[in-house]
Amino acid sequence: MAAIRYIRLLAEPAGEVEWMESGEGAVPARGPLDSLPPLSPGTRVVALVPAGRVLVTRVQLPTRTRNQTLQALPYALEDLVTEPVEALHFALGRRDGSGRWVVAVTSRADLESWLERLGSAGQRPDRMISEIHLAPGGEEEWSALCLGGEVLVRTGPATGFGCERENLDLLLAGALQEISAEERPARIRLLGCTAGPTLTRMASELETEIGEEETPMPFSALTAGGLPGEAIDLLQGEYSRSQSIATMIRAWALPMGLLASLGVVWAAGQYLEYRTHLDRAQALQEEIEQLYRQAFPGEHKVVDVRKQVEPKLAALRKGAGGGGFLPLLGRIAPLLKGAEVSRVNGISYRNGQLDLDLTLRDLPALDSLRDALQQRGLEVEIRSASAGEKSVAARLRLKEGGA
Repeated sequence: MAAIRYIRLLAEPAGEVEWMESGEGAVPARGPLDSLPPLSPGTRVVALVPAGRVLVTRVQLPTRTRNQTLQALPYALEDLVTEPVEALHFALGRRDGSGRWVVAVTSRADLESWLERLGSAGQRPDRMISEIHLAPGGEEEWSALCLGGEVLVRTGPATGFGCERENLDLLLAGALQEISAEERPARIRLLGCTAGPTLTRMASELETEIGEEETPMPFSALTAGGLPGEAIDLLQGEYSRSQSIATMIRAWALPMGLLASLGVVWAAGQYLEYRTHLDRAQALQEEIEQLYRQAFPGEHKVVDVRKQVEPKLAALRKGAGGGGFLPLLGRIAPLLKGAEVSRVNGISYRNGQLDLDLTLRDLPALDSLRDALQQRGLEVEIRSASAGEKSVAARLRLKEGGA
């Protein structure tokens, strides 16, 4: 079996990594990325990227094939993300037991930055996954791996999230309450941390066992059981290794082809250019109609693609499954980790509304948080705000815009 080098890109401090190679006697190490030794022949690289920069969600789509799903994903998820879909990269996993697709979303800028850093250090990755897979996975169980002040939570074979340690009790309790009885775990493993009162009470009510364990050796979940097949590889599409090689070949083939055909192009003159434009326009129209029929195989008559596709995209968005506690939590979690929020004191969800009890730095920080939430398409109601000498206590109510 080929050796695997696991490299975890740390969010803080920037430029630092943790790494370890598979094999007996291997030990984890930490340091600057450029301090890693050269790769041995045949060694594969698996990069683990910050969980806070990768959204993992599930979506129900009325599509039949994987290619149709990839074409529909950006439009189905555009209401769940704040950046333009053109600036995002969508990676498709497997279907879960209920038929929903598991999807990972990250920004193209982040992905390209990670690839550039690793490539410059001679560590070009063969796979790139979220660091949630450092937490162990198992049948009918969740796990939370506490690493200093941050926690990596695994809620399924390919799903999970990252959070601050002080928010783990409330977030895990809320996720446990929101999940359906069929998907609820029989056990939650806490590695390197203990259960808070909210989680303990909720787990007792739902008859979910909580087990507390010592923090395992870094990468032990991967070196012991291997890379899980369900882990979503971000290196898909134009970022896949095979696609990169094909791009390099095309990059060399294009100038050579242009040089060989220069004489022919010069001799053909303006007539050839005119004919080329006509052919390109016709080919583009045919390609648009072909893609439309692939995405919507039931449609045979194509008159105006734009007018025909708009109502279908609206139907896809309604099927995206964006409502509920977990998707809403995924959208606001990065904001709760910012400098403006000192502490999350309480969280509750009912009838599509999320109530937050927060301690913030000051009143401008409260205004800044409200604006950031509104920019994410949420309706924000400040229920109360009380300013003390060094902090502000506030209660906010959030719901989806237009809900």
